[in-house]
Amino acid sequence: MAKRFTDSEKWADPWFCEITERDRGFWMYLLDNCNHAGFWKVNWILVDMFFPGYRPDLSIFNGRIKVINEGKWFLPKYIEFQYGKLNPDSRIHASVISVLEKERVNEELLNSLLTLPSRVMDKDKDKVITNKRISVFEDEKLDRTFNAFVEMRKKIKAPMTEHAMNLVINKLKDYSIETAVKMLEQSIERSWRGVFEVQGDHGGIPEDYFRKKQMARKY
Repeated sequence: MAKRFTDSEKWADPWFCEITERDRGFWMYLLDNCNHAGFWKVNWILVDMFFPGYRPDLSIFNGRIKVINEGKWFLPKYIEFQYGKLNPDSRIHASVISVLEKERVNEELLNSLLTLPSRVMDKDKDKVITNKRISVFEDEKLDRTFNAFVEMRKKIKAPMTEHAMNLVINKLKDYSIETAVKMLEQSIERSWRGVFEVQGDHGGIPEDYFRKKQMARKY
């Protein structure tokens, strides 16, 4: 089962609060069941298992759902929330871009989701290449903190490989944005190579390692 970011602030979103309980449930169902590029293969038999007889009024979703055809829907904001701007140099992002191109998403929408040097003014091209800032998350603070973590890894002479970045990104998807930020900040402050849950303070020792030491002392 894929693990994805969820927006804990949706419960305070006026739109989310005003729609019906079944509409809220269906919206969360779509977010969990679309593919990694935001496309949902329409399956009313499965929908009826959770929401018997339900058929949505798409107008209330205010553009959050785009009907491609009778058998396929697209959630335009899904990609930006999960990945931020897409970078074709990232293996994960390249896979999403491939799906978008295969589904023939219009060029204007595709370009709006991409972060490419060719879309930057000439005078800024060297700056983009030099900085190599990775845009992964839609949330600005989380994206900024993740990049600070990447820079910290460089400073301690342990630069991250793409595989290592993907492992950290996937791990952070298990947590809310606020918690993910705190986990990254903790690792930056203590110069840790990985990210760990923010729990008790054990003299700078990661929680899972501390527990193992405690268990070892009992035997």
